[in-house]
Amino acid sequence: MDIHSTNNNNSENIEPSIKMLNNNNNTDSDVNIITDDNDNNANNNNNNKSLVVRVRQNFFDTHYLNEPDSYDSTDMDSLREANDYIIRRFLAVNDSDTDRTVSHLAETYRWRKSFPVRRDFSQCGVEVFQCGAMFIHGVDREGRPVLYARVKTHVKIAELERLAQDIVVTTLEKLAQLGNDKGFTVVMDVSGAGLSNVDLKMVKFMVQALHYYPEALQCILVVNVPTLIKPFMPIVRLILGSKYSHMLHIVNDRQLFDHIEPSQVPKYLGGDSNYDFTQPPTECTKTCEQLSHLFDLDPKVVRKSIRKFEPHMRDARQLVLRTIDVNSINK
Repeated sequence: MDIHSTNNNNSENIEPSIKMLNNNNNTDSDVNIITDDNDNNANNNNNNKSLVVRVRQNFFDTHYLNEPDSYDSTDMDSLREANDYIIRRFLAVNDSDTDRTVSHLAETYRWRKSFPVRRDFSQCGVEVFQCGAMFIHGVDREGRPVLYARVKTHVKIAELERLAQDIVVTTLEKLAQLGNDKGFTVVMDVSGAGLSNVDLKMVKFMVQALHYYPEALQCILVVNVPTLIKPFMPIVRLILGSKYSHMLHIVNDRQLFDHIEPSQVPKYLGGDSNYDFTQPPTECTKTCEQLSHLFDLDPKVVRKSIRKFEPHMRDARQLVLRTIDVNSINK
């Protein structure tokens, strides 16, 4: 799969939940059952570990050995030393078939170098964050990081398509880092969106990009869907395919809190979090125009195109100031 075009922290800590089991009143039969279960789990863990070791070794002994220049050195160091969950995800999506898994890994890491995948937001324009187009904030009730996307801010501009794709992939990369083995959740706020904001081509690109982040996306929550947009939801499900369409849930405000604690939800969506979603991450300091050379774009064209986002920047800032407590910002 190739998702190339024609051209080349803000989050809260994720704390693991702790479950305690009290066995003081177990009968002998209960103990035997638990022991059997533990033995089975141990065997499964050993089998999984064996598969992970085999996949990692096969990848480096074949694909990497034959084409070392096709892979990023930082990626390769990470794959050698990474927690096993990365390879377990590829095994899961390939039904534990080691040959398919190794091929999927090779395809993914070749793509990561050629795209290329960036590991932080230092090469994303500040305007993306200033208009609150999408941002990572807090965790859901399963401890997964949450990506919020405000669909009304999306403007289809052909000249900026490659730049927009880069931002999407960088965001997926950051979510994968934060989510680790838990994955991540997406909240799509469709309030105020119209037909001009519907971009099925970008949805398709996102689905294609997720091919390289297997088992990462766990839930899609869509809120505030206008009547005009509802007819497009079946098309979105179709593009998502069987792998992801079952994860998509259209929810109201109350149902959103069934998935995410109110304390983790920004106030503009009815939550209690005083989070300023218009502030770029600390590493993001350059404008899209300053980054235009990375995408072989004419700075003048970028400057003109970015002006279309200025109303969204003003609107986002006003929304923040209307809904948050300025004395306790980013809580």
